[in-house]
Amino acid sequence: MTIKPASHQNDKIGTPKEQVGGWTEVYEGLTFVTVRGAGHEVPLFKPRAAFELFKYFLTGKPPPKA
Repeated sequence: MTIKPASHQNDKIGTPKEQVGGWTEVYEGLTFVTVRGAGHEVPLFKPRAAFELFKYFLTGKPPPKA
């Protein structure tokens, strides 16, 4: 079974307005988020971005677009 991406977009995640902090990929209701420069421990290396993502996760809203 092949799952095709529903969308791919660059998103601003916890960064100044002029920078892209990461991106998301949405696959049929499953969202993968990549935080630029964070490695596998986002809260350790990018605490502000992790907090922003957590807030959006709890409210069910997508992160803001860049």
